[in-house]
Amino acid sequence: MSACHKGDKTMIKTFRRIGIFGFILLTIQAFSASRMVPTNHGETIPVQEHRVVSGDVDLYVRVAGKLASGRVVLALNGGPGVSSRYMTDLEVLAGDDLALVTFDQRGVGRSTAPALEVSNFSFEKYIEDIEAIRQTFGIKSVHLLGHSWGGMLALKYAVYHPDKVDSLILIGNGPIKDSELKAFLIKIRARVIELIKQGIIDGKLERHSDIYPAYLSDPRYKPQFELIPDLNEPIQNLTFQAIAGYDLTNDLPRIHKRILILWGEDDPVGLDVAETTKTALSGAQVELVVIKECGHFCQEKPEEFLAHIRTFLNPDRNNGPRPPIRGRPTLERRPPNVPDPYNSDHLHRSRRPCQSLWNGKN
Repeated sequence: MSACHKGDKTMIKTFRRIGIFGFILLTIQAFSASRMVPTNHGETIPVQEHRVVSGDVDLYVRVAGKLASGRVVLALNGGPGVSSRYMTDLEVLAGDDLALVTFDQRGVGRSTAPALEVSNFSFEKYIEDIEAIRQTFGIKSVHLLGHSWGGMLALKYAVYHPDKVDSLILIGNGPIKDSELKAFLIKIRARVIELIKQGIIDGKLERHSDIYPAYLSDPRYKPQFELIPDLNEPIQNLTFQAIAGYDLTNDLPRIHKRILILWGEDDPVGLDVAETTKTALSGAQVELVVIKECGHFCQEKPEEFLAHIRTFLNPDRNNGPRPPIRGRPTLERRPPNVPDPYNSDHLHRSRRPCQSLWNGKN
């Protein structure tokens, strides 16, 4: 720090205010009838939005495709503390023979929050929410797809409910132990500061989404919408407090499933985390695929990611090339009186920058 110019000190001080880890009988209340979503290859996919009650929270759930097909991919987004909006890109996988389910995690997006106490944001509570969705829709078992923090949840769920999991797809999963997370935070801090100096990231860091270029292979890549929605600081803080000191290493050998790990070659989480995860999954059939010129988000190389996912889910089928992805599916028409779930007026979130990861509390 003593060697930094005054401007550098200001950037670093500002950056430290930002968090970055960009990481039961149940009732169901469907609040929209089936709508049709266009895909990028001339088909349409039915999409429904639902409310699922899990304990003391009300989860916003979105279902693309047909649950009756019996083949369900349940997608878990990264965070914690951000919505599932960016995961709806994966709805292009859905159809008559497969359903893709996404949901906002507790306290985020359109889902309600429990009392803001550490005990309400443990791994166990998040796993209960996943199980709530499975039970509510009567799904026998699921293919779990987890990105970043969602990958950690997918692994945890597979340990708790092995008979409810068909397979696992991990996209840039989060570190499997707390020490790896701390190492990642050091690397990502340095990358953000460097990109601020290059003028790629705004040094004011007024929003959590301002730091997304640090997660990408090409920091100048511009997605069609925010990859990292605004952070809900209280939810992230409470979650990291709840899982402080975590270590999944000894749990993972208990998983005996087919597992696909997709990893961007330039993912700042580090390829060493992918290798550590694969090694720990000693009882599983693990395939690790590294995607070149890609960082932490599959949106940089969507065709490659989707091709690998389709092949993994359909090993006995012809998974030939499809037209390129040119945008995420969206509802053609929202039912009356149902607001856009990702409109800023309806997000349960805080615009204040996250501090807990930078003040030594985690």
